[in-house]
Amino acid sequence: MEKKWTVYVMQTDKNFLKSKKNTYLNETVVKKAVYVGITSKTVEARFLAHNGKIEGLRGLKKKYGKPLMILEEFTKEGFKSRYDANDYERFLWNQLKNDSRYLTVQKTAPTERGRKKYSDNF
Repeated sequence: MEKKWTVYVMQTDKNFLKSKKNTYLNETVVKKAVYVGITSKTVEARFLAHNGKIEGLRGLKKKYGKPLMILEEFTKEGFKSRYDANDYERFLWNQLKNDSRYLTVQKTAPTERGRKKYSDNF
């Protein structure tokens, strides 16, 4: 069976307010902190892995916060290659970065291991 890739968005608990020190605060803010990623597993398996519940799959970096929920409205399945999924992942990351309702926890657009050229300037 051919491997398929999925782009997903997870809300995390890493809400922060920008201040002069850009200090992280543990309080509720209007914007949703989100992490954008790709997986060849199910999104549910990736969510569990990011929460450290599946051994052998990488958890989410602590600096991104703890995953709270999958935002299913952004999930897109069926990409035939990692690069195609990464192109959409970067596009979606940029859309969310520029949407006043969301705060992307990744400071820069997601990159793919070994990839040198991208079709965007994010």
